This record gives sequence, C-alpha cells and structure tokens, in this order.
Amino acid sequence: MKEYIILDIETSGLKQNLNTILSIAIKKYGTKYTDEFLVKPEKGKQIDDYAMSVNNLDLEVCKKKGLKPNGVYSRIKNFIDRHYIEKPMVMGQNVGFDWGFIESYLSTYGYDIEKLFNYHKMDTGSNCLLMKELGLYPKDLSTSLTAQYKYYTGKDPENAHNALYDVEMTEIVYNNQKSKLESLLK
Repeated sequence: MKEYIILDIETSGLKQNLNTILSIAIKKYGTKYTDEFLVKPEKGKQIDDYAMSVNNLDLEVCKKKGLKPNGVYSRIKNFIDRHYIEKPMVMGQNVGFDWGFIESYLSTYGYDIEKLFNYHKMDTGSNCLLMKELGLYPKDLSTSLTAQYKYYTGKDPENAHNALYDVEMTEIVYNNQKSKLESLLK
C-alpha cells in the first residue's frame, strides 16, 4: 500500500499568482504524526479580507513567526525523512489547489518539491464526485470537506479552515470513502 501524506494550506486568497500561503499542515496518514507551521507572507502579494476572516489567521503573527521558503522546504523534507521510507503520495481535499500553491511558492525560490513526493495525488473532493455517481454520497450535498465530514460523522466541524484540523477531517473523510467503496466489493 502506498504511504500518504495529508496536506492542507491556508492562504491569503484563492489565486497563486496574487496571494500567499500563510499556514501549512501535514500528517502521515494512519498515524498521529503531524506538523503545522506558519509561513511568512510573500512581499507584494495581496491579502484578501474575506480569506483572512475564513482562516482566522493573524497576519502580524504570520509575519513575525512564519517560516521563510528555506524553512518551509526544510520542515516538509525533515518530516518526510523522519516518517517515510519511500516518497509519499499527497492526499488532500481539492489537493490540486494546495499542491499548486506550494509548488509555485517553493519553485519561485529554487526548491523542487517534486523530489520529495510521489507524483500521484489522492483527492477526496474528486473521490466524492465518484461517490455521487455511484450513489454512495447524496447528489444534493456539497462535495466540500465540511459537508463530507458532517455527512460521514454526523457532526459539525469545530474548526474548519484551520490547516491541522482540515488534515484530520480529510483523513476521516477518506477512510469513510474507502470503506464505502470496499463494501461494494463484498
């Protein structure tokens, strides 16, 4: 079985070329191993007030305590070196968004993030679309992480749009998706 690393970021908006990463969380799937850290906002990038209200991050704290690109790369690499034998496959909710931001951010500073990860990605958002097609997830429900989490657990998320909480929710959602699909094989 491929080893997964669950990834989530919080940003100052939705556009990689205009906005900046503010926080990153990673988790080794199936374990308690996690890491979460702030990222120093890039100069010249826009800060969207709505995005800041959603992620509840304090911009001044990110500026003071956030890691610079070399620290971000080192933190991710060290986590992978400590917890994985092979390159892990990235898992996330709408993981293309998070991956695109991180890859663009680090490549701007000369870091090749592709060297750290398996090239395949596992996306719980895309999985949910398949689940809808198969009749395993209600067609009228959103495919958002919070909607999926509530559907599978019956609970409202307590801290959505917090990167570490979102990686925990992603793992729960994925496990439920996998379980439902496995039940089809029985």
